Amino acid sequence: MSGWLAMASAILTVPWLILSLSVAGNKNMMVKGVEAAMLAAGTALTVYLLAALRRLLHEGYRFTGADLPLRLLIWVNIIAAGVSIPGLAIPTLEASLDMFSLVLVVILGIVQIIVGIRLLGLSADFQGLWRPYCYLNMGTGFCLAVTVLAPVGMITGAIEDVMLGTIFFQIAALLKNSGT
Repeated sequence: MSGWLAMASAILTVPWLILSLSVAGNKNMMVKGVEAAMLAAGTALTVYLLAALRRLLHEGYRFTGADLPLRLLIWVNIIAAGVSIPGLAIPTLEASLDMFSLVLVVILGIVQIIVGIRLLGLSADFQGLWRPYCYLNMGTGFCLAVTVLAPVGMITGAIEDVMLGTIFFQIAALLKNSGT
């Protein structure tokens, strides 16, 4: 299931990015509602995938080297959505939350870089995907931290999701073949 949800997250990223860029500044509450729903769904998917990755690292590899940054990444994603959604719903809040949201994106990027660095400590290979996944994590984090590159970071994040989904599929196939 985690593999399919990672693929769904990757597929939804591009439409969400296009929608967000095309409706920026639109005051229509219906449009804002759709944007808020997509943000909430994207955040839920991200939180689930990060928790599933953390569980995989714990249960499958006894790897805890990325626990703290993964937990921070989960919480920063939740806080960022929790700040952004009311800003979409209440126009008077939007301007005052913009700077805070920008700071959260920078923090999100920095934490994601740390996650990528820490994940390099896992010796598993996953058919050559693990190291590129870790480096892409760092690149995505860099793009988010620089903020003007955030749209590029969203695209690299979608590629990351495809890689993570593939890793989850590989693990599932290994478990199926071993009879577990």
